Amino acid sequence: MVLLCVVGLCAMPLIDLAKLDLLDTALFLSFLPVFAGILQGQDTIFVLLGAFASFAFLLKSQDIAAGIALGLVTLRPHWAIALAIPLFFTRRKAFYAFCMAASVLVFYSWLLVGTEGFRGLINSTLS
Repeated sequence: MVLLCVVGLCAMPLIDLAKLDLLDTALFLSFLPVFAGILQGQDTIFVLLGAFASFAFLLKSQDIAAGIALGLVTLRPHWAIALAIPLFFTRRKAFYAFCMAASVLVFYSWLLVGTEGFRGLINSTLS
């Protein structure tokens, strides 16, 4: 639920509310791959939304919003690192916003699973 709120906040500046049509939204959500992915708990749509929103914000020179949107990509850390490294060299403000957003998501994950959950993740990764 929190992830959906973050996605909504990242997508709001990209949506022209005057052109938003309820039928378009319903058609998008009823598209079988999108609908099945959401029902199965796939995170691909959130990762892609974060990446596309980040690029859209970068094109508008809104670096802080771009970094926060890129924070959604931390659901797939290898993609997030690959997309964030160029920001370190070109747009530091966006990179720092990404680091803050990623830190908030890591802290939220820690609140959900606790220290033992993080230890289990590290142990399973190392073995």
